[in-house]
Amino acid sequence: FVDNESGGPPFVVGIKDSDASKPTVLLYSNYTVSSPDDPAGGTWDGNPFDPIKDGDEGEGSVKAKGVAEDKANIVAPLAAVKAIMDTLGDGDLPVNVKVVVGGIP
Repeated sequence: FVDNESGGPPFVVGIKDSDASKPTVLLYSNYTVSSPDDPAGGTWDGNPFDPIKDGDEGEGSVKAKGVAEDKANIVAPLAAVKAIMDTLGDGDLPVNVKVVVGGIP
């Protein structure tokens, strides 16, 4: 976790370096959702960060600002790295991996 000294949102950095002679893969994503008062963020009835369930009991969908935005872009690459490590069995990777997940104001 790295605090952004410029006053912007913090970002998270993860590094798995095993061998300097191996190539390095950089994975980047962001986690920020625009604020509820952002005119580009759409219109909401009520607090956009409070989930609202549409439909009957057991049916329908959940709506909330940022409920799905960018989560898969963070989780899927990390799950892939873990799967490779599990498959190889020794906890090592054929490449070095650096992960940066930043907040966007």
